[in-house]
Amino acid sequence: MPYQGEWYIPCRVINARLWGKAAVEDFDKHTALCVELLSQAQIQAPSASVHMLLDVEEAESLPPLYLMFARAMPVLRFKNRGVMFVITRNRTIKSIIELTAHVMNFSILMFNSRSEAMSALEATLLKEDLQTNK
Repeated sequence: MPYQGEWYIPCRVINARLWGKAAVEDFDKHTALCVELLSQAQIQAPSASVHMLLDVEEAESLPPLYLMFARAMPVLRFKNRGVMFVITRNRTIKSIIELTAHVMNFSILMFNSRSEAMSALEATLLKEDLQTNK
């Protein structure tokens, strides 16, 4: 399963995409990217929450839950984790991600399309900016 990830907005939003059949190595890449970018944001923008757009719309399958839990562990130490905006219509993948997020205490919102997720992300960022500038 190919994986791609990068800053969408530096120190504010990570954009990640998984497609095809998931392999454990893809989640290792994802976790390494999250740790790298969350660490960078902690230094460069210590008061900002870092949100994530996670597009799994074209993912066909995910690894077993116990492997996903283990792979997510290094990200738990970061206090600057914001909301994960997940994009997928696949009910099985939604259930797996929701269960993983619940067990690992990640805040997530699920969307059927990228445009819905982007609207929610923009509203979240605007609200945060308004609260910061009070």
